[in-house]
Order: sequence, then C-alpha cells, then structure tokens
Amino acid sequence: YKAKYGINLIDSVFKVDYNPSREVIKVTLPPIKLLSLELLVDKSNFFQQKGIITDNDIEMYKKIEGQVYNKTKKELGLNQQYKNSALVQIKKIIREQYASFNINVEFTEPLQ
Repeated sequence: YKAKYGINLIDSVFKVDYNPSREVIKVTLPPIKLLSLELLVDKSNFFQQKGIITDNDIEMYKKIEGQVYNKTKKELGLNQQYKNSALVQIKKIIREQYASFNINVEFTEPLQ
C-alpha cells in the first residue's frame, strides 16, 4: 500500500493571522488526515504465485483484499507517527514560502 497524509483543503478550515510589526504569521492548521491509501498492484504477489487461478480463488482474493485494505486504512488513519511526519513536512513548506518575504511563521495547535 501507499499511504498519503496531509490536509484536506476541500472541507478543512485553517486560520492565518499576520502581525506586520513583528513580521510574523501565526498559522493554525486543521488536523492531519490519511488522504488516500492505494493498493500497489504491481507489488501484490497473489497472481504471481498461482499457476492456475479459478474463479473461486479470485473471489476469495478480492474478499480478503478488501478486508485487509479496510483494516490497514483504519490502522494507518490512527497512526500518529505518520501524521506527525506529514505535519513536519507541511510546516517546512509553509515556512519556506514565507521565508522569501522575510516573514517568520509560528504554528498553534491544530484545529479540531
């Protein structure tokens, strides 16, 4: 699987306050979420290991694959380590954008 974490810009709210006298922007981001989970079909080895595949095998595989996908999505959606890693990257990108204007960025706790 390939998991992507970030901020859903479609239905999220975040806050930006600018203090020109201090040349500081305060940013409050929404919580980081698991945005997508993709099955990497080329990494799946079910079809590579089977010599003759019956319709029953394929149906069983699809059922198991769905169960594993749902379990994985739930677990990864709760994985705070991955969310924190994504948050670090997002903050880095935002800081870099404002650095070219000599504006510092401070972050407050994510909105819930």
